[in-house]
Amino acid sequence: MKTTNFFIDFIICGVVSCFAIAITGNIAGWNLLNGTLFIDTKDKALLLPVVAVLVYVIGIIVNQIADTLLQKLTKPLKLTQIVISEESFKKELGIRYHKALQNIVKESQSAYEYLSYRRSVIRIIRIMLFLTLVSPIVTICIAFIRSICGVSTSWHNVLLFVVGNLISVLFLRFRFIKLQVGYYNAIKNFYAKEEAK
Repeated sequence: MKTTNFFIDFIICGVVSCFAIAITGNIAGWNLLNGTLFIDTKDKALLLPVVAVLVYVIGIIVNQIADTLLQKLTKPLKLTQIVISEESFKKELGIRYHKALQNIVKESQSAYEYLSYRRSVIRIIRIMLFLTLVSPIVTICIAFIRSICGVSTSWHNVLLFVVGNLISVLFLRFRFIKLQVGYYNAIKNFYAKEEAK
């Protein structure tokens, strides 16, 4: 995968993460969007590179956390199809995995671009799945703390947000499994075709 693709992936992941943080805070009662979208500086052009770097770093961190957390939540989230597919993939290809990818790069640019695109989508879906799992928990905690402190909280909005996130989790989980399994199958199929030549 090209370095620019990684950069764009992590920027997208960072932007999605920042919006998730802002929306979660807003639902819980903290008006974070005003502070994040309308920063008062004299020269906003100087702010752009700083924001891009921060978003990029946030994207990398959240991506790593999402990857680690979802590996640990394979059983509760019933991501067993991915685990089974990964195990059979390792059993069939083993150390030839990198050779298979090198063949794809050498032999077919369109196949390589397809796999790169698929990998990017998997990364972004994984981040979204992670955020839709974590956001309701954080929202409930913030709203509960605000209620204890005597600050009025719209529990109706919190409940709608939680339900919306849980519905999103079901859809994103389905897409994540389908994409990940498809990615492994695509590499195996391409490698099998190359070996048959």
